[in-house]
Formats: sequence, C-alpha cells, structure tokens
Amino acid sequence: MIVEDKQKLLITEDEVSMIKGKKTILLVEDEAIIALDKQRELTKYGYNVLICNTGEKAVAISIEDDEIDLILMDIDLGS
Repeated sequence: MIVEDKQKLLITEDEVSMIKGKKTILLVEDEAIIALDKQRELTKYGYNVLICNTGEKAVAISIEDDEIDLILMDIDLGS
C-alpha cells in the first residue's frame, strides 16, 4: 500500500490527549538501551511502560497485572 499523504498517518494532538495516561504497555526487550529508548518515547505520549527482558518474565507479569493493555515484544530475544 502506498500512502500519498503521510499526514493521514500521523496522530493528532487531540487524539494524543484522549489516550494520555490511560494505557499500560508491557515492553519485552533484552537490549537495555533499546528498552529505555522505547520507554522514553512511549512515556512522552502518556503511556505507563513496564519493561522486562524475557518472555517468561512477561508471562508472569501479565498474569499478575490485569491493567496491561498492550504487550510489545522483541521477536528475537536472546537466550
């Protein structure tokens, strides 16, 4: 799909204010520098970001915390 108008893909400030502070994301990333960068970016938009570095920890956290709205996971986690 080719998008002619990239502005249509951008989120508006009104849309950002509607979601600010309302959602929790569990970020699963084994590289600390990437995890911290993504956390910084997402918190700018008002998301609460939890970080863990293994799939096993992500499962445990998601079982314990029913407030998680989205899980973002690295598809190539190290051993």
